[in-house]
Amino acid sequence: MILETDSLILTQPMKDNSYRLAMVGGAILELKNFIRENFSFCEISFVPRSCNKAVDALATLGYLCSQEIDLAWNGTPSCIGDLVANDFAESLS
Repeated sequence: MILETDSLILTQPMKDNSYRLAMVGGAILELKNFIRENFSFCEISFVPRSCNKAVDALATLGYLCSQEIDLAWNGTPSCIGDLVANDFAESLS
């Protein structure tokens, strides 16, 4: 699994033990144990939100939907396709 996040506050504790005394230390430990038990490989890296517009839009779309809505698509939502195309075009210039 490759986990990319725009949160430096999450990235560092996931890579070392700097979280132990933090208020969220238990939650981070749970997350690390879940990843260790369910994935054979995990790479965690910081990616600025400006470089990850499509993922940010998907997360926002999921957050705004009610729990009763099925978030499965047969294809790519047009708003996401447009963001990916724009990001790709920007990387070429």
